[in-house]
Amino acid sequence: MVKFWICLVIGIFCILAWLGGRDEAAASAKWPSVPGVITDMNISESVSSDGSRVRHADVKYSYSVSGKSFQGNRIQVEASTDVDDAQRYPKGTAVTVYYNPANAQSAVLEQGGSGMIVWGIAGFGFLVWAGYTLFSRRKAV
Repeated sequence: MVKFWICLVIGIFCILAWLGGRDEAAASAKWPSVPGVITDMNISESVSSDGSRVRHADVKYSYSVSGKSFQGNRIQVEASTDVDDAQRYPKGTAVTVYYNPANAQSAVLEQGGSGMIVWGIAGFGFLVWAGYTLFSRRKAV
């Protein structure tokens, strides 16, 4: 029964994270914009435990809203930055920054996005697994 509860809690958490990201991604389509500049773009490579190479991207930009300066690091409303997306933003590039009018620290370079669909898929998978553990346990009893 412990597996059921663990899978259920993780599944619900993942689904809620995905829904929150999806809502923010949809809301970003209406956010106002300001000019900004890419202050840093770094692509690094590491070796995973299975020996494969994994590339990571980090993009940083600065922008100002009502005279106050901010730093951002999101291209879209996603959990991480895709390397191919990051390569479109070399250091020094002038960009349009879309910011949340309710919280100017929250900003993106591209409006919309999938809203962390991986979280939704993972959540659905955990909920299916929770159901499986619950019903397989009942069959065994």
